[in-house]
Amino acid sequence: EILRMVEITPFPRMPDFALGAINLRGRIVPVINLRRKLGLPDRPPGPKTCNLLVRSGEQIIGFLVDDVSEVVDIPAAFIESPEQGPAWMRSELFAGLGKLPGRLLVLINPEKLLSPQEESLLPHVAFSCPAGG
Repeated sequence: EILRMVEITPFPRMPDFALGAINLRGRIVPVINLRRKLGLPDRPPGPKTCNLLVRSGEQIIGFLVDDVSEVVDIPAAFIESPEQGPAWMRSELFAGLGKLPGRLLVLINPEKLLSPQEESLLPHVAFSCPAGG
């Protein structure tokens, strides 16, 4: 799910790449600054900044991203696996390279963005917020 930028409530003792959490229809959803997690320079939120919501097991995690311009369905024939690609791509973080006409898309494996230790530091949903809270 793609969600417009909403107010993020900071939580203490979270990793530096974790911004806090949001209330998504009564569920507590931790929000990760994807730029920070990937080692890219910080950029202030802009008009197109949004949260990309991803399910990791039973947990939903929001990734703050600069922009989502489109959702693309890439046929398997156009995806090069990390093992076939350049050495820098041989990491479980990368799911592959999407090779489309005139475009090259780096595919990230969202389930490998956080280690189990990092994920354990995030607020997990064991309860729901009261209605409107």
